Amino acid sequence: MALYLLKPVVWNSNGYLRPSGARVHSGYPKENGYGHEEWNNSKQLEFTEDGERWKAFHTEGFGNQPLKAHDGRVFVFMIAAHSGQQYLVAVAGNATSLLDETQKKQRLSVVKRLGIDDQFRLDAWSIRRVRKLFRDDEHRFTRHWKSEIHWVPNWKCPAESYLPLAEPLQLDSQSISGKSSLVRMFGSYQEISRQTALRILDLLHTDLPAQQLKRTCTDESDLQEDLADLDKTGPVAQTTRAALIDARLGQGRFRNETLAFWDGKCAITGCGVGEVIRASHLKPWRDSSNEERLDPRNGLPLVAHLDALFDRGLISFGEAGDLLISGLVSDDERRILHLSNGLQKPPHSGTAAYLKWHRDYVFRAG
Repeated sequence: MALYLLKPVVWNSNGYLRPSGARVHSGYPKENGYGHEEWNNSKQLEFTEDGERWKAFHTEGFGNQPLKAHDGRVFVFMIAAHSGQQYLVAVAGNATSLLDETQKKQRLSVVKRLGIDDQFRLDAWSIRRVRKLFRDDEHRFTRHWKSEIHWVPNWKCPAESYLPLAEPLQLDSQSISGKSSLVRMFGSYQEISRQTALRILDLLHTDLPAQQLKRTCTDESDLQEDLADLDKTGPVAQTTRAALIDARLGQGRFRNETLAFWDGKCAITGCGVGEVIRASHLKPWRDSSNEERLDPRNGLPLVAHLDALFDRGLISFGEAGDLLISGLVSDDERRILHLSNGLQKPPHSGTAAYLKWHRDYVFRAG
């Protein structure tokens, strides 16, 4: 299953190409005058392994988060605080952690392949605060550097999945987390939903790499991951498990009861051709309890293209069933897709909470 994480990194005014000497008040950067992540956007952190191009980058640790269970499926949204505001500075998709203590040999192998030792050491030593903290003793700093450099590449991701921002993007924490501030401590992190990850990437919608990352976030492999997740939620009766799998696939009792609420037709078009109608969850299956996953009031029958738009948060519905269309869908695309009508009839009263959840957490207003 993919994992989406907000991770604080130190502020850098040199485009994360080399340390900038920003003054911070906690953690490793305070103690040493620089952060390993201050080279994250450098092309010198790209390397080839087994014929593939990779990008190494750094963040501080994630405590007991089982990152290895998500190798190749972690999305790291790097955020930095500056002058009381928080900014997105880079995104790494399909990332694999090298953070474990047992992976030191692997990190050192990457360092050797990159050939960054001397240049990055000189970059750090050129910072006045570093020299002050090490009392202008370059030999002392060099000993420190030799013991620490293996931490620089403690993540890797496909080179095309690393998205550096030329200009940091100010974030509205309220719309992302519902709180006045996002996580700030370098040793902390915040897990976010796929929908929230997509909302953040939507802010970069004109950028081709961002579009590619969005497609990766909505990969069809999510289906298999969701089904595999069933085994992690605790024991359930075999008949219930079968019903839950059917519900995730839009089949079985969930589909039949959802269709019954809507007279066997698509809730928008009125189409009654069952072969093209899918039973969608209003509150996504992965975010629902087992009870909610089987609740037909949490379902909506939609023809295939409307189901895809709904699942990706490009359309939603108001309390009365009026159609809401994301600003990410152009006027021309709205005409091509015939997006004009809302629901054929007002939604069932039991559906209201699920509709609100979709509007609040899935719909990408754009």
